[in-house]
Amino acid sequence: MKRTTKIFFTGLIALTMILGSAGMVYAVVTINATTVSSSGALTLTGAGASTWSLSSGALDIDSAGALSINSSAGAINIGNDGAAYAINLGTGGAARTIAIGNAIGATAVNTTAGTGGIALTTTSTGAGAISLTTSAGGHYHDPNKEL
Repeated sequence: MKRTTKIFFTGLIALTMILGSAGMVYAVVTINATTVSSSGALTLTGAGASTWSLSSGALDIDSAGALSINSSAGAINIGNDGAAYAINLGTGGAARTIAIGNAIGATAVNTTAGTGGIALTTTSTGAGAISLTTSAGGHYHDPNKEL
């Protein structure tokens, strides 16, 4: 048995409580054509551009499964504002493989640095500790400079 009760409605905001099976209660908040709902999962949908903004504190997004950020119509920007803080990828205590790019078509990976330089560091001492590989052509290394 499913019973729906609309708690309030004002032109832009509506709150609806739904009593579902096994006594589980679901809440649906509708805000000017954008719906935020919860039924054991959080779903945000909207037809227009959306912005999450916090005036203080932190925003943590954590997932027990895969977490994907995709765009079908534009660039995905991370750290593209003027704040001069670090961007950390894979810096936690677990062993992870950090993959960047793919070998499909004209995919390119561009790395640019200012006066801080680019540092490649490894604790591995094996023959492949740092490996530069190309499938065609070659790579250049000045033997008079450190790699």
